[in-house]
Amino acid sequence: MSREEIEHCFGKRLTERVTILNHEWKDEANFIYLGSTPRGIPVSINKIAHEADYLIGVGSIVPHSLAGYGGGAKIVQPGICSWETTGKTHLLAVERDDFFEVAGNSENEARLEMEEVARIAGLNFIVNVVLNGKGKIVKVVSGDPVKAHREGVKVARKVYEQKIPELADVIIARSRNDQIALDEKLFLREEISEILQLISNFQRVILEFAEKNRQVILPGYTHLQYAQPVLFSHHLLAYFWMLERDKLRLKDCYKRVNVLPLGVGALAGTSLPIDRAYVARLLNFPLITENSMDTVSDRDYIIEFLCCVALLMMHLSLSRIIHH
Repeated sequence: MSREEIEHCFGKRLTERVTILNHEWKDEANFIYLGSTPRGIPVSINKIAHEADYLIGVGSIVPHSLAGYGGGAKIVQPGICSWETTGKTHLLAVERDDFFEVAGNSENEARLEMEEVARIAGLNFIVNVVLNGKGKIVKVVSGDPVKAHREGVKVARKVYEQKIPELADVIIARSRNDQIALDEKLFLREEISEILQLISNFQRVILEFAEKNRQVILPGYTHLQYAQPVLFSHHLLAYFWMLERDKLRLKDCYKRVNVLPLGVGALAGTSLPIDRAYVARLLNFPLITENSMDTVSDRDYIIEFLCCVALLMMHLSLSRIIHH
């Protein structure tokens, strides 16, 4: 990361107080060799980390295809380790016959070896968070890199894992192209609905405040000069109607967002006998897209949403309210 990217990521206040360094894993001169694990995996870590008085790992606990769950001791790989150390621990999971059983298993072979590497590296303490589907923190764990991590995994399992009675027959007829478009639309549907509710809540506050001040008169201005007397409630309701138009724009945008893209594949559909209308009903989409290339190549609904919220924020701008 460049200095500008680091400052953008962590904020100027933090970067002015704390030195943030890139781990230059390609430069072998940056590493010190500390020996090998009992399985024979060489442990080489960044010299700066090795010279530190106390090592704290900060991260999140999410399902990981090789480590079972991320977070905990895994922070050192690739965080401060050489490519050889990181590569060889990760390969332990890939080489297993039951590779697809590794994800979600916090006691798998690769995870345990990563924890041994972290012990040799001198990782003292971790602070890990568990996030829900909306990216909000539901649990924070800290302490011993292994014990604290396992406590976090207990919560993460409730968030990410789902028990099913039996394996189902699955027809794979999808591409990351239409899946990404679907994720975007699912996200925007939820965000638009939430914004509409927040606007309505604010409008109710405006109406209540206007009702309480129906008899208050103030001078109306034009070109920074006194113009005509107006009711304070009339002035407040100007914002009500601005927000009402914002709601109409967002509701109209929602119509174009609320069209199912799934099933068009990479760009030209699929020969498999899928039922897009059935999927649309399952995901509560009233319509399906009609042209596969248009579906995967255009993101006009995102730009439209951004325009809507830009106008909304202009109406809610504190400087605009103060100016008025």
